Order: sequence, then C-alpha cells, then structure tokens
Amino acid sequence: MRLAGDDEAVGISQPVFDDTLDAKWAVNWECGSERCETKKCAASVEAKISRQADQQLLPIEHQVTWDDQCFETDSWVFEVNQFTGRESTGEYKDNFLYSYWLGRDPGPANGVFTLKDGKADAVYCSGPHEVEVEEGGGWTTVYEGNTCHDVRTGMLTYLSYNKRWLYTGDFEGETYNRAYFGDSETLEQKLVETNATLSYVEKKR
Repeated sequence: MRLAGDDEAVGISQPVFDDTLDAKWAVNWECGSERCETKKCAASVEAKISRQADQQLLPIEHQVTWDDQCFETDSWVFEVNQFTGRESTGEYKDNFLYSYWLGRDPGPANGVFTLKDGKADAVYCSGPHEVEVEEGGGWTTVYEGNTCHDVRTGMLTYLSYNKRWLYTGDFEGETYNRAYFGDSETLEQKLVETNATLSYVEKKR
C-alpha cells in the first residue's frame, strides 16, 4: 500500500487543524469488580472547537456522553497548537489515557486503522503504557494499555486499557503489598469519524 498524497509535501507553515475541526470516538467499557454497580456501558466522545482560537492555539472541547446515563457526562478542554497538532502543555504525552493530540509525526507508521466509513488510516501504535493513581486507603489503580495515533496529525485513533486495583496495608490480621484480588476494568476506544485530514492509505490492487 502507499500513503494517499505521498507526492505532496506538507509544509510546517500549513495548519494541521483548523477551527472547523470535529471528531468522534466510540467507547466500550466493562467492569469485573464488585466495586462497580454498572458492569458494562458504551459512550461517545466528541471533540469540537469550543471558542475562537487564541493565536495558534485551538481550544478543543471534549465531551463524553454515556448510553442510558450509566455515568455522568464529562467534559474537558485541550489547547492544541493548530500548526504542530500538539497539546500545548505536553503533559498528556506521558499519560496515555489522555494522549489525544501528540502532534505531527508521532512515530513511524506501523499499522492501519479503519474508520466507520471504510477509509484506512496509517497509524503509529505503541505500548504497553502504564499509569498508576494513588486512591488512598491503601489502594492503587494501575492502568495498562496501548494506543494508536494518525501519523500525519498525531490524533488519537485507538486506545485500550486494563485497570487493576492493588492493595497495600493490613486487613484482618494479614499484611498486603500491592495485592491484586481480581478486580479489573477494561476500556476500548476507537475513532469513528473526523473532518481532519488524516494519513489515509490506498491498498495496491
């Protein structure tokens, strides 16, 4: 296969995204723990420009809407440089759970992701990644997962993770150090559609 538009160089002065950007991801979530009242749910994550760009930064608002109101709607805003495609603080590059906007050329193409309309996108996939969150009371949550990003823009196309709860401390006369009791949670998120120009590929006939 070859990259569509390979023969056309993309200048760094040309914006990766503009103020009409929108994108949508589909999420499937499951929990195998007594901690979770809800065991399975689906959601959509939508990204749109929430207000006028501040110089080069596009304020991209993300909103998560869960089916059947499994969970509350959540939203947050990323400030993304429209010329580099990178989230402005860069802190989310080290947290794969929020690595939506890594910027141009996040890595070499090593996979192909197919969108809902059948278009195939050249992507850079990486992992396994790991993030730990201290929850207090001796509990630590550990997220382990993988991501894929479009190689032209650095936009997230795929995310999956497995979350485990680990316990450190004393309980009923026993001492535990990062003990895992089988409680887990999984999530898979896929890009469904976007008006951004991705690194689409054409398969040779």
